[in-house]
Amino acid sequence: MTHKYERAVAKLEAKAGADDLWLIVVGDPESDEMKELHAEHMRRSRGRGTLTIILPEAADL
Repeated sequence: MTHKYERAVAKLEAKAGADDLWLIVVGDPESDEMKELHAEHMRRSRGRGTLTIILPEAADL
């Protein structure tokens, strides 16, 4: 993971609660597959804090 992403994740982790649900995937954010994955993640969260991060495939991890 690049330093840029490490800092972003560290900031998010500091704000996250114990019940927060995270979904971090690599793919095209505009693809139907990623949109469906995000929607399913939101349905399963049922009101808990959720975070979906979709990184472009070309991201330097």
